[in-house]
Amino acid sequence: DLHSFPTRRSSDLFVTISILCKELTGNFSKLKNKNLKKYIPGDGVILKKTEVDFEKDDTVYDILKRICRQKDIAFIKEQKTGYSGIYIKSLGHLAEFDAGKKSGWMYTVNGEYPNLSCSQYKLGNRDKVVWHYVVDYRLK
Repeated sequence: DLHSFPTRRSSDLFVTISILCKELTGNFSKLKNKNLKKYIPGDGVILKKTEVDFEKDDTVYDILKRICRQKDIAFIKEQKTGYSGIYIKSLGHLAEFDAGKKSGWMYTVNGEYPNLSCSQYKLGNRDKVVWHYVVDYRLK
């Protein structure tokens, strides 16, 4: 049973990950399907900052997949034409475009937006990964 394993062994190698949808809290008017409100925590935190074992060559996607399975968080990925790597379409029942044409999931590593698919970005020890749902994506 996956859920009985601790998130982290006693190792010095780890990364942290959190999953947030704070832009939607108190802004439910953006949601096209109001039934999705039940999946949005009041504080906008789907997964609080959690330490996860890190192994050499782990990508952002490897860590996301591992923690979603351990914490029973639904996610949908897809391979998009013209997009190299894996694209995260939905996390915690909240999908791209649920809050408008420019909404969807993005991630940062140590506060920066990598210009790589989550399956291509190789993590380093103690990196901080944050997934967040944006309602009005703009290229920086």
